[in-house]
Amino acid sequence: MAKCKIGLALGSGAAKGLAHIGVLKAFEAEGVPIGAVSGSSIGAVVGGAYAAGVSVDKIIDFAIRFGNRNRAMWMDPAFMFKGGGLIKGGKIENALRELIGPLDFKDLKMPFFAVATDLVSGKEVVLKEGDLNKAIHASFSVPGIFAPVRIGEHLLVDGGVVAPIPTRVLAEMKCDLVIGVNVAIAPKAESSIFSEGNHGIIDVLLQVMSVAQGKIAYHCMETAEVHIIPDVGEYSWTDFSKAEELIELGYQSTKRHMPIIKGIVASNKAISFIKRLFCS
Repeated sequence: MAKCKIGLALGSGAAKGLAHIGVLKAFEAEGVPIGAVSGSSIGAVVGGAYAAGVSVDKIIDFAIRFGNRNRAMWMDPAFMFKGGGLIKGGKIENALRELIGPLDFKDLKMPFFAVATDLVSGKEVVLKEGDLNKAIHASFSVPGIFAPVRIGEHLLVDGGVVAPIPTRVLAEMKCDLVIGVNVAIAPKAESSIFSEGNHGIIDVLLQVMSVAQGKIAYHCMETAEVHIIPDVGEYSWTDFSKAEELIELGYQSTKRHMPIIKGIVASNKAISFIKRLFCS
């Protein structure tokens, strides 16, 4: 495997993670190549599609169509909740297969790591081989909402439980530059659906995840050299219908960081050149 230049860690955050699409759009607009991607939860959905070679425009179209459809159309209730969650998640996995195709990790255009949580041990599990869509499904399986996913010896739930921004795997890969994208930001009080009393069980479960992940996210970001934090604080985790707004926020936030990113890349190139010149 060629040495990774830029590793991009896309964090969890449900609908807020649609900002990740804007991040990718900005990298492409600036002509800055990404060498590897890791993702937790919604970050695994967006990152996995991109690593599979799906165009940013196609991912945007998918996100908008997903947000415009009635939430019930994506739900396949678990019978008597015996699967360990309210929803099996099969309908969403099937939608991903339509977007990405029936791919294996070995078919990807770049290294990609889907991060999930082992429900039994509580440890981070990095998925990097086998069925791509099943790995992504495991990574977005929010406890209580989606049934856990069995892969090998692991019973897996959402990667955001232990690694809301999966930077560690990219650091271990020794990427020249690790960039973390943090969308695990609590909604502003005045915009929170809880201030209006208009919330259901899924809203409550997602808010519990939001509070927990927000505490861990900043620790995860310590491994990243560049921190991209789109201003998604006024959005809730269920705002999938606001895809275009969230994508634009990710795009603008990344554009603001581009001078720093390009500067680090140029500096790393200069250091590599000097090392080759004097150490060869």
